[in-house]
Amino acid sequence: MSHGTYKNINNLYKDSFKAIFNLIKDNYPFKNRKDFILFKNNFKKHFLKLNSIKTDEDFYIFAKFFVASLGDTHTKIAGYPWKFYKPDKYRVIIENKKFFLLKANKLIGEIFSVDGKKPAMILKKSIELISGKSKQYLIDQGLPFVLADTMDKPAVVEIVSAKSKKIIILNRQLINNPIKPFTESNFLEKDIFYIKISFWSQSIKDDIEREINKILQNNIKLLIVDVRGNSGGDSRIADLFAGHFFKENALFRYYKVRKNKSNFLLSQKQFFIKALAPYINIPIMILTDRACFSSNELFIAGMKDNKRALIIGEKTAGGTGNPKTFEIVSGKYVLKLAVSSWIVKRLNGKLIEGAGIEPDIAVGLKISDIENNRDVVLERALLEAKKIV
Repeated sequence: MSHGTYKNINNLYKDSFKAIFNLIKDNYPFKNRKDFILFKNNFKKHFLKLNSIKTDEDFYIFAKFFVASLGDTHTKIAGYPWKFYKPDKYRVIIENKKFFLLKANKLIGEIFSVDGKKPAMILKKSIELISGKSKQYLIDQGLPFVLADTMDKPAVVEIVSAKSKKIIILNRQLINNPIKPFTESNFLEKDIFYIKISFWSQSIKDDIEREINKILQNNIKLLIVDVRGNSGGDSRIADLFAGHFFKENALFRYYKVRKNKSNFLLSQKQFFIKALAPYINIPIMILTDRACFSSNELFIAGMKDNKRALIIGEKTAGGTGNPKTFEIVSGKYVLKLAVSSWIVKRLNGKLIEGAGIEPDIAVGLKISDIENNRDVVLERALLEAKKIV
């Protein structure tokens, strides 16, 4: 590559990097000008390092790392310019700072290394490119990369036990598991009804209305809503569902947005849930886990803060942002930049971003529960339900 060609490519990276900075500057809800100055200084520091970037792939990682430094879950460069391969049906979990390999719900053993690398080091490198503040969220988002690779070569996993070590070979493949929104329901007891909602989507709107009618028709005394694993989606659908549990319109959250691009002043607004018929006046329990995220957290927080539901399970992920999306052409890639457009506050004044929502009753799954096929969160909900109905 000639010096002139290299210089032109480097200028392209600089232009793209400036575009990323300007889009964030104009749209991100900085708390104040001081926060922006910190961001601007970080940009200047990174800008000086651009001369060492030689490939589109390197620039992509460089830009992703920079955007992640904001620590906002919804402000990020989405995806990767390459595909990731990983073993199907296997997953990694952490318990007591140790990494364990599971296939479905069967424990394979503690992981000593993957392709010769310690799982803790793989996780640490992955987290550097993930946007967010919460340690819990960063770990959960980074864990899938412990077994992943950009090549479809087999994973060499070293499993350690008290007595010995063994090597297992896991074939990696391209896995694409798009979210498939669904609801499912059943009677746990004669008058206790259970609804599982996987994702808030327009496609389940009619399903939710059918579930509401089932509750009315069967004289249900208590409702358990399971939103574990629900990563968000369309908050309007969650709001419609919640509306059936309020007799009058209810304040659900506050949010702050930029007044304009020319300054960093924020205006605070209120969001009210619209009460909807039929009104359902029964106790509600909501089951949560670490994967509850985004619009799903708005639903959980609003129900909890209005004292309309008892929250049982794990603290949620901690991410809200209502992002705007932009595309930036850079070399052979089109960078997809998402930028948060609001700051959400709960009724108690607490942020969800970076903090999550604490349950009223904390219950978490352990490896032993997974192996024994026990849903200890649902078990605890039923125990509490029987005290009420």
